[in-house]
Amino acid sequence: MCLKNSDHIQLAIASHNILDHSFAEALRKLKFPKAPIIEHQCLHMTYEALSMGMSHMGWPTRNYIPIGNLLVGMAYLVRRIMENSSQVGILTIMRSHKKAMSFKTPKDILDDKALKNEIVFDQSISLFSRDFKNIYPIRTYLDRHFLKFKNKFDSLYTSIKNGKYLYNFGELISVSSSDPDLILAKYSNDTEESTNIKIEKLFNGYQNTDWSDDSLRYSKLLALADKLLINREQLTSIIMLEAGKTIDEAIADVDEAIDFILFYVKGHSTIKDLDSTLESKGVFGIIAPWNFPLAIPVGMTTAALACGNTVVLKPAEQTPLIALKFLEYARESGIDENVFDIALGDAEIGKAIVNHKLINGVVFTGSKAVGVQIYNNLKSQLTDPSYGHQPIPKTVITEMGGKNAIIITNNCELDETVSGVIYSAFAHAGQKCSAASRIIIDNQVKDSFIARFIDAVKDLNVGMGYDLSTVINPLISKEDQLRVKQVIQNAKEEVQRVNGKVLLDLSGNKYPGYCVGPAIFELNYKNALDKTSIAQNEVFGPVVHIIGYDNLDQAIEIFNSTDYALTGGIYCQSQDDIDYLSPHLECGNIYINRPNTGARVAIEPFGGFKMSGTGPKAGSLDYLYSFMRPPIEVNDVKVDNHKDIKETQKFVKAKPSGLSWRNRTERVLGLIDEVHANYEVYFQKIDESQKDDLNSLKNYLLDEGNNISVREFPNRKIPGQISFTKKDINLSSGAIIYSNEQISLNSFIEVIINLYLGNGINIFCLNESTYSRWKNLLSIMYRVGFSAYNVSCVAITKSALIEHLETCSYEFFIYDYNTELYQETVPVLLNAKQLYLPKVFISDIDLIVGDWDRYIDAFTNARSFAINTMRHGAPLEINLE
Repeated sequence: MCLKNSDHIQLAIASHNILDHSFAEALRKLKFPKAPIIEHQCLHMTYEALSMGMSHMGWPTRNYIPIGNLLVGMAYLVRRIMENSSQVGILTIMRSHKKAMSFKTPKDILDDKALKNEIVFDQSISLFSRDFKNIYPIRTYLDRHFLKFKNKFDSLYTSIKNGKYLYNFGELISVSSSDPDLILAKYSNDTEESTNIKIEKLFNGYQNTDWSDDSLRYSKLLALADKLLINREQLTSIIMLEAGKTIDEAIADVDEAIDFILFYVKGHSTIKDLDSTLESKGVFGIIAPWNFPLAIPVGMTTAALACGNTVVLKPAEQTPLIALKFLEYARESGIDENVFDIALGDAEIGKAIVNHKLINGVVFTGSKAVGVQIYNNLKSQLTDPSYGHQPIPKTVITEMGGKNAIIITNNCELDETVSGVIYSAFAHAGQKCSAASRIIIDNQVKDSFIARFIDAVKDLNVGMGYDLSTVINPLISKEDQLRVKQVIQNAKEEVQRVNGKVLLDLSGNKYPGYCVGPAIFELNYKNALDKTSIAQNEVFGPVVHIIGYDNLDQAIEIFNSTDYALTGGIYCQSQDDIDYLSPHLECGNIYINRPNTGARVAIEPFGGFKMSGTGPKAGSLDYLYSFMRPPIEVNDVKVDNHKDIKETQKFVKAKPSGLSWRNRTERVLGLIDEVHANYEVYFQKIDESQKDDLNSLKNYLLDEGNNISVREFPNRKIPGQISFTKKDINLSSGAIIYSNEQISLNSFIEVIINLYLGNGINIFCLNESTYSRWKNLLSIMYRVGFSAYNVSCVAITKSALIEHLETCSYEFFIYDYNTELYQETVPVLLNAKQLYLPKVFISDIDLIVGDWDRYIDAFTNARSFAINTMRHGAPLEINLE
């Protein structure tokens, strides 16, 4: 049973009252006549208050809601209101991850700003503001918002039903995954030849247009953001029809695209203020997925454009229409074919882009198999000399998916956990790289959770994306529908074979379009660790495995057991348990007491490591540095003449340090002091500026605020959540491959940073002179207390080095600038049986002395935390002001 439209209107009126008046009045309109009189100071949670109750049972705010869940949600809301009339209720709201942290309510903050006259509005029309703000949301539970969208959707849908296609310029057809009989458009794909022509035009545009003018670029990109905002409802409607998304997911797709443009434009402006010498790189190829058909391609494209590059975008073949609409708005904003173009087509078009000599970088989001192939193909290539500077390695950014997990402890708030897991697992039918597909739960509460979870999932509506009651929308294609059904069948056979359980399987039910009903399985701890299990491999559909554990160490082991490290969650009310779990979880985004999908730009910068991707995180300033380079002139860097090594010494692979952060820091500071005092001896030159750089690094490491074991890099603050990034997980072991006679200060600093972070380092020297110099520096490292197992310097022949790289796995590589050696060795190490994609760097090129935070970012795995402080299940350990 669902609410009718009249009920929806009443609900919208009530929610409007919640926003503008008091909860008591709103509840009276919903037949709660004796609701307590509680005014703004207790419940000033903006519009989240009502949607919190509505989403409590896993239902995103929308117009049609199963009445049973609404009643439970409203009962939950009443309980929250009653709580908030007492001290307990206030404390329930103001919860945090820090035991000694003070916290003010949003209203208190607003009052303070008013008293200090600090309320400032973004004057973006007359003044370019550096302060990024996420776009305001469309609230479809408000009638004025909903009707505006509904009128646009109805008009578009009726037009298409009457045969007026969105586009009509070819023989290929695009159909709706909700209704495959509904033809949306006719179009044609590009060929390899037409793609090459577009890339050459973009290269000429990069060389000859005024796109390098920052102000011009900014104005056109901001105009593009305005175009997307003005046409928000139309873009939402197209996404619902073409990609099969529900209304809330489609709106979020559009809003994220707008946020990306605004953030990257303002971010590039900020970076250029810090270092005006940074330049763009050239023509970038963007290969985008279908599951976020606007947000991801717009984000990847505009990051490159904002930095002054030109771009060719290949959208997914399943969702060409939204990309064409993106191109249309770009043209209207003054971004022409010399700066940005798209190439429609399948994998062959992607290969044409990756293999083109004028492509200086590729940004990819998609499957692991394709991402690894692109990385291995492109990372060993150098940029074309026609760009007019010394060739440098091409740029590759890959985001390749996840096998994400949520850990549920025995002290969780169970009902809210069920709600969060439902959204994490089944929003967009699980077709998110961030979707939760493993639920790792304490055996003490497993049965109680399963009972609630299964009942709730049975009540979810599976249907067409544009049916407003739908929660689990269609899969993207017939092929994916058949693939996921086969995975479910295989999972059933697996759990039966290992004495697991089929808890729910609705995949055999008949649904419209390419829908597949949800399936839930239970596996024990041992079987869940089997690398061949479906519980270890990405499904990309509405399939969930529940895995019980007996202690937190088991939970951590299960969580980290896959090849992926993208997102993860914790539902827990014990701060001690959170503090125990979170440092050990290997994933790029960690969500505590909230769903583990929904990475908002600047608030939760998004991206993982291991086989989930190479980084850096989208929606962060770090991301933009990948699209820029320091100035390089032809023959700026020369290889010295030297005497090659004739015989290889014995060595072992270096291991990460077991020392504490403080002990490593003390040793590194001793190393810096020794080298600074005898700089001329070790580097064979007099250079006071480089000695000043060493002092700068020393001061950075002396600052207790830079203690990497506890330091938090803040993300954008929003009410109700603590958001920050930590960079406390090192990369493990790496290799420095050195062939030049002289040692650059930057190379030495990279060694210092890795020793500070605890990474293991093998320094491979291919000539006698550099071996002698590194050996002298190594003697100081040992003298100050570093171990030969942690850092070593080895004289090695080129043939022995290549043989070693074929068999030994490293997490990162550092080269001096020798393009010949680079091209000889990188293909070897990429084709070796590496467990994960290594990060490859070039000394003196990728990192700039003085920007020490970027060094930290380069040699660690960044993890963004999003900690809910406003919900019932948040841990209660805080001091209130």
